[in-house]
Amino acid sequence: MSIQGDVKRNDVGQTITGPWLHALPTVDATVNGPSTYAFVAGATLAAGDCVVLNSSSKFVLTDANTASLYLGLKGIVVIGGASDAYVLVALPHSIVYLTAFATLTVGTSYFLSETAGALTATMPTTGTSGQVRVGVSVHADMMYVTMDSATVVSGA
Repeated sequence: MSIQGDVKRNDVGQTITGPWLHALPTVDATVNGPSTYAFVAGATLAAGDCVVLNSSSKFVLTDANTASLYLGLKGIVVIGGASDAYVLVALPHSIVYLTAFATLTVGTSYFLSETAGALTATMPTTGTSGQVRVGVSVHADMMYVTMDSATVVSGA
């Protein structure tokens, strides 16, 4: 087998396409993989904020407390901006390099926090909060973004 560009070919000539990450980002505020500049901020957003696309097609801070804020298209802000400015958001299956991350512990899973826009290494356990794994740290300043489906904490 050989890898050529974004296409992987095997010995029988079958072509397999997929999201191939060829290199890790090495410069602050960069992303390798799916990302978008297609939507604007619904409020001022900073690099490292966890966001969700709201019903007005604007990215807003997400948190684990409210279903409307943890269900839907989620990502991590790579390049922030003021309200109504276009922002760069890393989407699931990308790798993000941000010095704006608090120092991450390599190999640790991070979750949506119950604090708007924040990450936590501790899975939320309050009431009906959503448990959403945002990603896994692969370096002190780098995360593989997963944005797993939410599991709702059973009532407490």
